[in-house]
Amino acid sequence: MDLYAGKSESHSIDVERHNIGEEPEVELEGASSQIVLKLVRPLLNKGYTLVMDNFYNFPLLTRILKPQYRTDTMGTLRLNREFLPDSLKIKKKTSLTIGEICSSSTNDVSVVVWRDSNLVTIISSFHPVNIGGREKYCVYVAPKSY
Repeated sequence: MDLYAGKSESHSIDVERHNIGEEPEVELEGASSQIVLKLVRPLLNKGYTLVMDNFYNFPLLTRILKPQYRTDTMGTLRLNREFLPDSLKIKKKTSLTIGEICSSSTNDVSVVVWRDSNLVTIISSFHPVNIGGREKYCVYVAPKSY
């Protein structure tokens, strides 16, 4: 597995096989969270941001990595994961219109669900939830007022 850390830096991590009988060091449910902790152990407490896809991302893992290991996380997330707010878990493709956004955040974790052609869910301990205008063709376009 290769980790990209900027223009001049990248890290290679050995891929390890998970053995079911191993005892976890941190009390996290799920083999995928344990695998993530094991693979990124050399990079913990160095201020890196870990980008994960929805198979490995888990809200509890995000909440543990930020304060205990000074490691931010971000990436896509599955809506059926534990520890997600019920207000976001119940979102379906038919309940949101294209471009509509729903979010929930605490002081350390933000979760955003928006509808593109499908529902897209992201979690981040690095980015706050801010909804605003955008710059298009060097002209600032203000958000629509509803």
